[in-house]
Amino acid sequence: MLTIIDIVDYVFRRSEHQTLGQSGERFLYLELQQNGVPRQQIFRNVYIPAFNKGGQENGKTTEIDIVVLSHKGILLFEHKAYSGKIYGDGRRKQWIQYFGSKKTYFMSPVEQNRYHRYCLQQYLKLDIPIYLFISHSQCGHWRVHNLPQDVHFLNRKGSFRQIYNQLPKVTIPTGAFNELQQRFRTLSRPTDGTREAHIANFSHKP
Repeated sequence: MLTIIDIVDYVFRRSEHQTLGQSGERFLYLELQQNGVPRQQIFRNVYIPAFNKGGQENGKTTEIDIVVLSHKGILLFEHKAYSGKIYGDGRRKQWIQYFGSKKTYFMSPVEQNRYHRYCLQQYLKLDIPIYLFISHSQCGHWRVHNLPQDVHFLNRKGSFRQIYNQLPKVTIPTGAFNELQQRFRTLSRPTDGTREAHIANFSHKP
């Protein structure tokens, strides 16, 4: 259910709501702030180099929907704005969407986010906990089971705070924290053509 803040944002920030995916990520961004996450620690549409299984860059990029730099570690969010009935199994590489009589397969967001974590670990080369979150726009009926322990599913508004409070505390030195904050700021929504090149590579994927 949309809040007053969501509705006001939709009216006055229409450029952030051109697609369902953009709207979903925007609402998640606002929800994280409503749950006490400082805006300067939330980074949207973060592009980092993509790596192969051998740990080598493959010349492409991968996009992380939202990154949160917290004092408990780095949180990676894979957001979906799918309607219909969605059936997900954490052990399978593909999930299923039923929209009326139409059946569509899509890549498991668990697999997507694990790959994002792998690439970020290779890129940063820092020993900092990285936690995986899957969120959705609550516009579909989701049935998800067999999720691994390293993946957190936000099935309703407000569930983020409960999950976050249960994460173990870690100590990230102030200098390292500030450096990461600046680094993610640079990687978030780049204006140097990175986004366009990423879309082009994805579009030409065989």
